[in-house]
Formats: sequence, structure tokens, C-alpha cells
Amino acid sequence: MAFLWFLAGITIIGFSRADADPDIDGLSAAEEALLKQLTMMGDPAEKLDEEQVQQLMKTLLPQVAARLGLTAQQPVPFKLLRRYELKAILLKSFDRDFPPAKRRGMTIAYQQLGLFPPSIDLDRVLIDLYSKELAGFYDPFEKTLNLIAETPALEQMVTLEHELGHALQDQAFDLKQLLLAAVDNDDQELARMAVIEGDVLRLLLPEESRGVASDFPDETQSDGLLEQLASSVAEQVDQSQAPPLLTKRLIFPYTEGLKFIRSIAKQNSGMQTLRDPPRSTEQVLHPQKYEAREEPQVVPVAWLATLVQKEGWALSYHNVLGEWATRVYFELAGMPAGEIDRAASGWGGDGIFLLTKDNHLVTTWISTWDSLQDASEFQRAYVKSVERKAATSASAAGRVVVFCGESQHLSADLKWHLVNDPFPPKAAPTIDTSASPHTSFDATRSSKP
Repeated sequence: MAFLWFLAGITIIGFSRADADPDIDGLSAAEEALLKQLTMMGDPAEKLDEEQVQQLMKTLLPQVAARLGLTAQQPVPFKLLRRYELKAILLKSFDRDFPPAKRRGMTIAYQQLGLFPPSIDLDRVLIDLYSKELAGFYDPFEKTLNLIAETPALEQMVTLEHELGHALQDQAFDLKQLLLAAVDNDDQELARMAVIEGDVLRLLLPEESRGVASDFPDETQSDGLLEQLASSVAEQVDQSQAPPLLTKRLIFPYTEGLKFIRSIAKQNSGMQTLRDPPRSTEQVLHPQKYEAREEPQVVPVAWLATLVQKEGWALSYHNVLGEWATRVYFELAGMPAGEIDRAASGWGGDGIFLLTKDNHLVTTWISTWDSLQDASEFQRAYVKSVERKAATSASAAGRVVVFCGESQHLSADLKWHLVNDPFPPKAAPTIDTSASPHTSFDATRSSKP
């Protein structure tokens, strides 16, 4: 669901540090005056022109680099955009990062699963969601920072600081390749976005906690920051008409990303997670599973495509939902938190597959679980959550297969094979792991978090 592979300054609109202080050693008189004008003494509704943005970038870049423990390797190109220019840029980015065929496939699959409403214009929803809320963004494909000219000055400064953090991450870790490695795996992409955003959100921590990733404030203070951040983001995106799954997905990298970085930083540098990012939202939600290198099991795409092609079906779309989206599914179904925990805990891996044949459309959700008990709890919860008749099957190996849409057109033999056939041994993952020391997809998994 890579709607946009740029790092958006949507979260920090209306959220600024309570301790914002322009009194930074080493500034020229002109630079210090500009910062004071933006943060304390000027009209907060004032807008910055291109020259002011350039001055501010020169001021902020070394400060942001020092606070993130990174080095500015080169200047960061920037553009000052008018909001009306955003639509064309967004459409270009959608087609680049999320081609029309994938958007159509995802829409149908998510509708059949109940994650999208029966009628949705995904392009319009996404354009509306991003164009109204963006204050700025960094594009790792174009290596350019973009700031929206209509944004008030104080918010421009906070947004610019945030996006400079992404530019510095990109110079150090190549964010484009980090995200491209998660193609066709929304769960892994979301986990990587959580690390990227969580790391930069350290800039919002109090002054005494900015030096390095491990210097977090105490739990109470940090939890207060998370509550304020979550409230700020939710207030913005809830104003859109997007389905809850999309708005929740937009919030996740910021809130859960900062929680994850906070937890990992107790033992490791926050930069470690950019060098060796989590493989799944399960690892983000349960950092101990990241530390234990508990890898998600891959549902092999080639294995499934071969099976369905034998009966004339084509694989039109495939992706990974992950533990987080599984939890959201049950949340949208109105399930209490305790039941959601029982239903989603023990997630081992999954894949969603849109199958087409003679204008018939079937979505298959294949999930694997850490134990037979985990698989049984998920299956019972799923059947309970759907108002219509649910077609599900479970194997003796802890695999659950959900059939949605026109599944009556799938033969009983094909369904049996999808449920019971073992995955090919040592199946190649559908993602590129060459840049990471994580190589094993057969790691022993615990039964419960």
C-alpha cells in the first residue's frame, strides 16, 4: 500500500515542542532573529518566502544532524510549493509508487475482505487525504525536500526540521532502497516506515533528551508525548473521508514507530534499526520479537500461482497484511480489545491473493500461526466477526485460509491444496534481504508474545 514513498510532514501540523527555544549557540544575528521571529516573537500566521526557507535550512541542518547523530553529507535541495500544485505531484507519485493495476487489485481484495467499503474511489480518497493535510514532505526518489507555501510560519519551521531529518536519514541509509526492498509486502513496508518516522520523531523530545537515541525521557514523560502526538495526528486525519484502515495506517508509523524506537534504544542506538530494520509490524508491536529475530513466515507467491493456474485461475494481486492489519480488521468489526489480542497474537505470517477467472473474483487470505491454538483462536474470531457466511479452513500445521468473494467457483480440490499442501522447502522470500544480516525465514518462533 505504498501510496507515496515520500516522508510526509502530516503529523506535525499543529504539534510543536513546548520547549521550542531559538537560543542556539553559534547562530549569526540574522539567523537567530529569524528563528525568534518564527517561534516566539513573530506572527504565527506569517508565511516564509524562498529566501527565508534557505536561511532556515542553513540554520537547522547542522542542528538536526547533531541531534540525530548523523552527518550532513551535502546540501538538501528544496522546493516551495503552492498547495494547488500538490495534486499533480501526488498523482505522479501514486503512479510511480503504487501503479493503477495494483490500486485496482488492492481495492477489490480489501473490499472482499471487508477492509474497504463496497464503494470507494481510492484515487480521490488518497488525493484528498494527502493534499489537505500535508505541510511538507521529503521525496527519497527525487532527493528533494518540499515545503507547502501556505503553511503558517511556525508549522513550516517544525515541518522543515522534521523533513530535514528524513533527508539526513536518506543520505546515511538510502531510504529509497530501504522502501523498495518491501515491494508487495505492505506489512514490512509499514514496519520500515515506523522506524523511519520514529527515529526522526526524537526531534520532538525535550531538550535534555535530544542528544542520542538512547537518551529518552522517563516512561511517564515519554508516554505523555505519545498521547499528545497520537491526539494531534488523529485530529487531522479523522477530518478526511478515508476508510479507517487508511487513516490508522497513516498514524501507525508515528505513534508505534516512536514507541518502538524508545524500546529498542534502551539497549541499542536508534540508528541500528535503520541499518537492520524490522521485518514485520509484529516486530514493531512486540520489540522483543525484533530482538529475538523472530521472522515472519513467507507464503510463497510462486507456489500459490502454480496451484491456481492448473485450474485456469490467474493471480492478479498479492500482498501481506501482517499482525497490525489483522488487529485493525477485528477492531473494525467491533471486537473488544481482549478478544483482538487473543485473535491476533501468535501471528506467524500471511498473504492475501486476488484470483481471477472468467470475470469471477476471489480473495484468499492465507495465514500461518505459531501454534494450533493460535490458529484456532484466529479462525473462531474471524467467523464470529463476519455477518455473512464465512468460508474458512484450517490445516493441522497451523495454517488458516479464508476465502472471500465468489469462492464457490473454486474447486474443492484447489481449496484442499491451498489449505494442506506444504510450502516448498527453503522458499525464496518475496522481498530483498541482501542489505541485511537477517537471512533466515525458518527461525523458531515463540507461541505467544
